[in-house]
Amino acid sequence: MKPVKALTFLLLVFWIFSALPAQDGSWNSLKRIQFHDSQNQNARMLYHLDQLDVSGAGPYRCARIASILEAYGDHFNEKGNLSVAKSFYQHSLAVNPNSWQVFNKIDGIQRKQGKLILGVQLAIRQFFRITRNFSTSFLLVNRIVHAFPLAILITLLFFSLVLFLRYFKLIQKDLFFDEEWHVNWLRIGLVLLLITWPILLGIGWGAAPFVLFGLLWVYLERNEKRTIITAMTLFLVAILFLSFQTIMDRRANSPEFKAIASVFHGEKTGEINAQELDEEMTVIQAFNDYESGRYEKALERLEATGAEYSDELKFQLLGNIYYRFGNIPECIDNLRKALRIDDTDPVSLNNFTLTLLKNGNVELLESYSKRFPQIRRLKRQRLTLREPSPGQSVLWSRIFNPSNRSKSITAFLGEWGKGIFQYPGTWMIILFLTYILIIPRFLSKLGKSTSCSKCGKSINRAEIHRSYKLCGECYQLFMIKDVMFIEAKAIKEKELNGLKRKRKGLIFMGSLVVPGLNLLYSERSTLYLLFSSSVIFFLLLFLTARQTFLSVFGASPLFLSGIGVLAVLGYVLINLFSLRGEEDGF
Repeated sequence: MKPVKALTFLLLVFWIFSALPAQDGSWNSLKRIQFHDSQNQNARMLYHLDQLDVSGAGPYRCARIASILEAYGDHFNEKGNLSVAKSFYQHSLAVNPNSWQVFNKIDGIQRKQGKLILGVQLAIRQFFRITRNFSTSFLLVNRIVHAFPLAILITLLFFSLVLFLRYFKLIQKDLFFDEEWHVNWLRIGLVLLLITWPILLGIGWGAAPFVLFGLLWVYLERNEKRTIITAMTLFLVAILFLSFQTIMDRRANSPEFKAIASVFHGEKTGEINAQELDEEMTVIQAFNDYESGRYEKALERLEATGAEYSDELKFQLLGNIYYRFGNIPECIDNLRKALRIDDTDPVSLNNFTLTLLKNGNVELLESYSKRFPQIRRLKRQRLTLREPSPGQSVLWSRIFNPSNRSKSITAFLGEWGKGIFQYPGTWMIILFLTYILIIPRFLSKLGKSTSCSKCGKSINRAEIHRSYKLCGECYQLFMIKDVMFIEAKAIKEKELNGLKRKRKGLIFMGSLVVPGLNLLYSERSTLYLLFSSSVIFFLLLFLTARQTFLSVFGASPLFLSGIGVLAVLGYVLINLFSLRGEEDGF
């Protein structure tokens, strides 16, 4: 099996070598690395690896070189030479700023070496590299936006079920029986219909919290109502983000943006009609030609954009092309135009200084040194021609407007608003508000009962003694100080404590499924909402984002494992926090 892997590695390296231009300075370093590897001279090989210079290479060429270095890293990793493999992986990351999967391979080496703490540093570096790339950052934002409302919805589902179990006996007393304790089947059927119709119509379980909250609203305590309103507000904000992301997803999958992405990544550019491209994409296509060494074709595309179109990348490419053609005056003129757009760009300043030095006009050099002070520092360095590259911001700007035609903000807001009402969650909130307004009018007996704060017995609100939510028996035992009730009070308290312990046992068992469930029974429902939804959000983000990255890129970012650990840690901490202040807690 090992000879087959070795042959595959050699073929891969040979194929990538063939894609590199022979005049590239990195070519000689790679050939020396290949030679010393064949001679098993690791020290000399690592020396030339350190001497590898890609400062003049463009992004696509850097990606090819990084692939070679990563292939060497895989080769030495399979041989068990971890230190050499790690060196190749690290240089691969340094060469290609868009590579992030290599971090996973370095982390695997460090785990073999027992350096687990350094994995956190790798995860942080990998995170920032992922967020700088359009494809990976767009995918990550997509997963975050989809996990946010789902986490709130699951939290609300648990909350609504707990409240339903708590207040069902009150509904039963108010609606299911009449004054003579005869069963009212009509009301039972009506309540069942109010609860189950979304499921019967195929809307799904997501409607259950909104239906239950609307039905139970007249029974809820003030803090419970405040928590529900807070949750609905957060859910509405999540819907706004989700609707916005849906628009972005639709545009990312549009033919216009796919063509733009193909041009940006240099894929099948020959199959795209030049007349379909605007000036910005024509410049990107010219950059692809320039990267492939087709300088005349790149110059033709750049001149086709017209003298009126002003763009920094266009002038940088023109400057480099004229530099390679030996037309120094045109090179200076175009780089000066690029600096007029951005006088701090390091590529433009480097190439401008290099061109002025090659021009040999001392007075011109001094004149521009006064205008651009950075030239004084650069002219003392050893300069080489640096290659410009289009930034990822091009894709972000074009996903908002793929056709690059000016659209009014009102049109975008109209599309956004339409998307908000296309999401079922918006109609669920409206359904919740409808239940609150209408149900008490049609079911006037709803809300007539409440629970005794001591024993939990159902009592009529009209029978409450003053502001105390106590049944008649508990009021006599606990509020009237009479020696004749002392023994009865002790028996009642013992009975209530036994019931309380049984309830706590059930709550603690439920906390294994619903994190922080005890907070709902200690009038800290707002804390439950915040903590529980956070834990569920991190768990959902870990599961969904990890699976998506694996299916798209074949690797999962290291920081997602940290998010999974954070979810487990949050699950433990919220359950411990819910025990604070309890008699059986701490």
